Amino acid sequence: MKTYDLIVLGGGSAGLVGAKLAKGLGKSVLLVEKRYLGGDCTWYGCVPSKTLLKAASVAKHIQDADSYGIKGSFDNADSVFGHVRDVRAGVYSGETPEVFQKEGIDVVTGEPFFKNENSIRLNDNSYTAKKFLIATGSSAFVPPITGIEDVKYLTNESVFEIKKAPESITVLGSGPIGIEMAFAFNRLGVNVNVVEKSEKILPNDDSELTEILQKTMEDEGINFYLETEVKELKKENSDIQCTVQRNGESFYISSEQLLMATGRKPNISQLNLENAGVGFDKEGIKVNKQLQTNNKNIYAAGDVVAFYKFTHLAENHAIVAVQNMFLPVKKSVNYKTLGWCTYTEPELAKTGLSAAEAKQKYGENFLTFKFPFDTLDRAVTDGTNTGLAKIFTDKSYKILGATILSERAGEITAAVQVAMDNNVPLYRLDRIIFTYPTYSQCLKYLARAAYIHKINNNFFVKLIKKFK
Repeated sequence: MKTYDLIVLGGGSAGLVGAKLAKGLGKSVLLVEKRYLGGDCTWYGCVPSKTLLKAASVAKHIQDADSYGIKGSFDNADSVFGHVRDVRAGVYSGETPEVFQKEGIDVVTGEPFFKNENSIRLNDNSYTAKKFLIATGSSAFVPPITGIEDVKYLTNESVFEIKKAPESITVLGSGPIGIEMAFAFNRLGVNVNVVEKSEKILPNDDSELTEILQKTMEDEGINFYLETEVKELKKENSDIQCTVQRNGESFYISSEQLLMATGRKPNISQLNLENAGVGFDKEGIKVNKQLQTNNKNIYAAGDVVAFYKFTHLAENHAIVAVQNMFLPVKKSVNYKTLGWCTYTEPELAKTGLSAAEAKQKYGENFLTFKFPFDTLDRAVTDGTNTGLAKIFTDKSYKILGATILSERAGEITAAVQVAMDNNVPLYRLDRIIFTYPTYSQCLKYLARAAYIHKINNNFFVKLIKKFK
């Protein structure tokens, strides 16, 4: 029986990157995926969701064409879902088993489990390896709501398979998945309700900015029910009826479809991790800073270990894990500049520390610089001037984090991440001649505010002002 240098469990973002890197290092690799290569990102996450969001954006622009002096109309959202699946198929064409086998990576389909510390069982066959990378991802967590077994609900794994847009939909949960899908369906002409038991949407993002985003979405017609808990679900004619409770008062919300966006759970229950001596709990697999489990030959990456479940983090995990397996210099994951973006319009992006995290770490010894987009020329000319940028620094103006609500916020934060990673103080960005007019010019104005703050707090400047 062949012994591989590495067996990768999971063919999503982390698994594909890890397999390719190991092969590039000259290692023999077996890639195991229970369904389709590409994983959650290609099939149920980033690719279909961003395609749907783009289509919804186009629909909105058509509807708003009159405000630009153009005549237009939009009245058919049904074909959008076929378009989403077509784009997804195009992406998958570059991720098929045949593509990886041509690169010298063996691919097997099935659901594996560990026999012992160095072998797995799959499709009545056993496979052995010197090292393992567990990258089996996560799936939708569905809470045990009374009556849930009697209704047909959607998750991120089924929502992109629908043939036509429903008349109405209720989204349970207001994290990134829930908010993006609510945003997209609403712009496709669907009546959308969002039910969230917390007091705010996007709980991991800045409250000031999420309030602005919520108001924008409400203005477009989305109904929010915050601090509201679903108590029961039942079929009511052709609709699904949610019995909800808020402030002790019960009432009903009915819609044609129901989307569960209530969190994620790690895909580890079928792996028999105990047989491999790998520690885990309900949150996922336990690893050290080098992504090594308590079995020295088994590493884990991506959603099975990460609190924040993002494709870009999964890919980074895979690179760090495989390097630590096969190279002498050991590395840890650098979370300093970790960022994310919710792809609404405007986008909401974050990198580094939030205001709350900065306050927890530095108390009052940090600075906040703000810039509103209603004064940015590019935003004004585009008619996208709803937004606010905030950058947090220490007293020496080193950037601690940023959160931005604006058009193309996800792109803008990349420059902030580069500055953070290279310990460039915020005021130094004022030296850059930013192209005009662009959204990234907001960074120049934020940098200039930091520079003025620095000058005004200079001892000699204060002295001159005192005796002027």
